[in-house]
Amino acid sequence: MVPSYTDTRATFVFFLLYLVVSLYLLNNILLAAAYDAYKVQLVGQLQKFQTLKAYSVGKAFRLLASDPGAMKDKELQISKERWVQFVLHYYALFHHVRSERDRKYVGQKANSAFLHLDVDCSGRLSEDEFKSVLEVLSDPNIYIPTRPFPRASETCVGRRLLELFQDGIRLPCRSLTWRFVLDVVTFLELVAAAGQSILFVSPAMGGKFRDSPLRPWHGWFEVMTAITVFFVLEMSLRMLVLGPARFWYRSPHRNRFDFVSNAMLIIMEVAAYVYTSFHTKAPDYLVRTILVIHIMRSVCLAQRLKPLRYLVALVVRLLPLYSRLGMVLLSTFYIFATIGEPLFGGRLYKGNPQLEDSFFAASHYWALNFNDILSGFVTLFSIMIVNNWFVIAGACILVTTAYSAIFFICFFVIVNLIVLNILIALILESSQAVREELQGPIEEDLSLEDAQQMPGSREVLLQRMLMSEDHSKHRGSASQDLMKYTSEGQILVNGETTSAESESGSTDGSEK
Repeated sequence: MVPSYTDTRATFVFFLLYLVVSLYLLNNILLAAAYDAYKVQLVGQLQKFQTLKAYSVGKAFRLLASDPGAMKDKELQISKERWVQFVLHYYALFHHVRSERDRKYVGQKANSAFLHLDVDCSGRLSEDEFKSVLEVLSDPNIYIPTRPFPRASETCVGRRLLELFQDGIRLPCRSLTWRFVLDVVTFLELVAAAGQSILFVSPAMGGKFRDSPLRPWHGWFEVMTAITVFFVLEMSLRMLVLGPARFWYRSPHRNRFDFVSNAMLIIMEVAAYVYTSFHTKAPDYLVRTILVIHIMRSVCLAQRLKPLRYLVALVVRLLPLYSRLGMVLLSTFYIFATIGEPLFGGRLYKGNPQLEDSFFAASHYWALNFNDILSGFVTLFSIMIVNNWFVIAGACILVTTAYSAIFFICFFVIVNLIVLNILIALILESSQAVREELQGPIEEDLSLEDAQQMPGSREVLLQRMLMSEDHSKHRGSASQDLMKYTSEGQILVNGETTSAESESGSTDGSEK
């Protein structure tokens, strides 16, 4: 463009029109068309899945309701014994519940769910009630405990730790959740890391880097190590009294991030101390990496700030999407790199007379070639981000034929105009969905009155009951709410009307 513009300034109009028509008009039209086609495909798959799901659920219900006496008012129903057998087999198959202690725990959960779903006290479940339970059981975003608390939580110290982790710290004026306490320590860690970074940069020394504050046996390093030891000890105690499964699947993103970061920090800090004991000082890359991980842990504070909470929720929501489209990109890169290796391999080398006086040689792009698969991947990545891709394409055309342009045009259309456009469109749509989710109430923290106003409130309350822990304070809360909802404060017991509170009390007594 610049040489043409130097000769004739009117050529700017040509390039402006080309940019507007191709980039801002046709590209967006292609984006909409590609996404519409992709969305139609997704809708078709979803409809097929829902049809198969409805058929499978109906068939399962008819199999479970096939015992004698299952008919009531010309409607099939599931008996309590069949229901408990189904739940035990379900958890044994999908959650590997085998021991007698675990089966007893699951059986208690099944009995509790049956009791509060059986509104008319008929001793049987209807098809709608069965579907409600399966909606909760099959939801991958819901973690339902399948095993009781470890035996370590039954000791005196274990019970106190369990109460601390679940109920937090009780103060005279208010109660602090344990997650809030961890966030306070994380904030102090961020402040300490900031102070350590300021001394590391050493502005008083003219901006020269000084690694001594980052090394073992320095005061700042000792403070950061003490914080790491606190988090590792807290995480270990939580896993001990709650169990590995509850730690890993409850608040999975936060807990797994804590596990990985704490494991990396304790290993690296111990390695720094050991290295210092045998050498004069630990490597620069090691102590600097430790500081970076400490600063990265402040990501956990994003949930306290609404804009950052929205950003983190959007990234988490898009992770499965990124993984699927990443596999598509990887497959596309592999196919084109495999094709490019026999076409252009060994041709783009320094000293090739065909490349003399070319932009490729002037730019010293010799490393961007198709001599092997990995080099092909890097070259295709440079083309994907439109980083002087015409220089690479021009060099390949010079060493082969003009028909080589078809290779680069196909890659640009498939990757840049189709795959990346679908990714952008899905990000925009997911952004709206995440914003609505964050603006709505959190189902686990809903009050009974708020939950009843939501669509599918019965499933919400059932979810709360199945997700609730068997801690003494929380034992009857969710199930009691479900009973209140299903019968508006009154249920039938042996043909007589009684309050939900009294029935909940009798239920707790029977469980004990």
